[in-house]
Amino acid sequence: MLPPINLVASPVWPLVNGPPQPVTVAAVFPRAAYLTNSHHWFSLVVPGAALPPDGIRIVDTIDLRALLGQVNHIRIGNRALLLPDGRQLSISPRCRCWQPQPRLGHCCSRELRAVACRIAEELQSTPPQEDPSVKLTLHSTLPLFDELLRNAANNCQEDILLGARHLAGRGPGLTPLGDDLLIGCCLALTILARRAPQQHDWLTLRQLLAESAAPATTARSAAWLRQAGKGEFAHELTALARALCTANLRWVVRLLRRILTIGSSSGWANAYGVSRALCLLLSLEDAPICPPGQTD
Repeated sequence: MLPPINLVASPVWPLVNGPPQPVTVAAVFPRAAYLTNSHHWFSLVVPGAALPPDGIRIVDTIDLRALLGQVNHIRIGNRALLLPDGRQLSISPRCRCWQPQPRLGHCCSRELRAVACRIAEELQSTPPQEDPSVKLTLHSTLPLFDELLRNAANNCQEDILLGARHLAGRGPGLTPLGDDLLIGCCLALTILARRAPQQHDWLTLRQLLAESAAPATTARSAAWLRQAGKGEFAHELTALARALCTANLRWVVRLLRRILTIGSSSGWANAYGVSRALCLLLSLEDAPICPPGQTD
C-alpha cells in the first residue's frame, strides 16, 4: 500500500481535487519528482525534502525513483495520484492545504539591512563548491545581478527587462543559478513591499522580473519563476523571509543551514539572491533609520 498525501500546496489543490487528467513525469530524483500537464507543474516530495510552492508531500520517506522511475505518465485528480498499475497515492483525511505566500509583518529598515548585508557577505565568501561549472557561472553572473538591482532601485524598466533575460537560464540543471538568484530577488521585493509605502511599486517589479525571465529558461524553472512573480515561494524561503523581517540573526542562520543543502547551488543562490537584494536595495534607497526594536 502506498503512503498517503498529507500536504498539498494551494496552487495545485484544484488539480488534485479536480477531474482525473494525465500528467507527464518530467524528472525523478530520490526525494522529489516533477510532473506537468503542459499548463501546470507540480512537485511530489517526501518528508525531509525541500517543499516547493507547487509541492505535494506524502507521509513516508520512500525512494521516488522506485515508484516513478520507469513511468512516463500518471493521472491526477479525484483526490489522488493514480499510477498505471492501478496503485494510487490518495489524500489523507488529515491532509492540509499549504499557502506558499509568506506571512510578513513590517520591519525596521536598519535592522533588516544589517542582517541582510551580513548574510550576503558571508554567502559571497563561501560559494557552493560541488560543481566546478557553478564557480565559472558565479564569476560572470553576480555582477549582472548587482547591475539588475541598481536598475531596479532606479526604476529603469527597460534595463530591468534586459537584465532579467540575461540572468535567466545561466548555469546548469533544471533550475539554473541565474533563475535561483531571481527567485531570491522576488522574495526580497515581497519583503520590501510589506514596509511603509515607498517610491517604488515593488510588487509590479516582482512580476515584471519573473515574467521577463521565464521564457528564457527551462520549463520547470520558468513555472517556479512565475510563482515567485505572484509571491509564492518554497516553504524554506517563506520561513527565511519571516526571520529576516524580524531581523533575528540566530533564526536566519539556523534556517540557512537547511536552505544551503538544497541542490548543488539552488539553496545558496536563493539565499544570496534575497539577502544581496535587500542589502543593496535598502542601501541605495537610503532608507530612514529607526531605533533598535522599533518598526518603520
